[in-house]
Amino acid sequence: MRKLVYPLLIIMLLACDPTVLFLEPQPEGKKDLKSFPAKAMGTYMELDDSSIHIITGSFVLERYEETIADIADDILEDEDIELIGENLHLKEMDLTFPVTLKNDSIFGHVVIYDTLINLLKGSKLRKLGKDYFLNRSSDSLWIVFKLNFEKSGYAYLCDIDHETEIEIFEKYSNVDTEKNDQGNPMNYFLSPTRKELKTLLKLETFTDSTVYIRLSQDFLR
Repeated sequence: MRKLVYPLLIIMLLACDPTVLFLEPQPEGKKDLKSFPAKAMGTYMELDDSSIHIITGSFVLERYEETIADIADDILEDEDIELIGENLHLKEMDLTFPVTLKNDSIFGHVVIYDTLINLLKGSKLRKLGKDYFLNRSSDSLWIVFKLNFEKSGYAYLCDIDHETEIEIFEKYSNVDTEKNDQGNPMNYFLSPTRKELKTLLKLETFTDSTVYIRLSQDFLR
């Protein structure tokens, strides 16, 4: 069960690394798209870890699937899990699903969809040329990813590598740095104009990429 519970506790901002944040959604001044393009919708697999992601009109979802077959006492030793009749309840996620009890064991199967991006609430999608930009709200600031789709079915989600790219951003746009008591960077605050962003995109920026391959134009369940 721990395989099911803990992958859902996604930590996007690691305390040990500086966080790159934008003051405004990117690109500046571009309108928010109401949905993902039809050509991008479907079910994708991340090449690194084989995780399944689904793009619909307004959402990006991650699909988790778990088959349970274990001794009841081993499962229920986790304080987050309780057995209610013939259902398992995961307290932290407030999720209940049916299981089969046989002798001293519990058997079941569950599929969970975790919402990563919601264009109806807290996220914005914009476009500049062939590049899409996913803007995710974070305490009135924005985490920004560049997103590209290829006709071959590959998709690339590109983040900023602060170790190699901040100097480039500082050269071509405004960057404010927040440091801790030891003088080490905690946060970088970026505010490029649209013209500056166009220049930055021609350089080695947004290089930390995750690669996906589309499995189907349908939404696998």
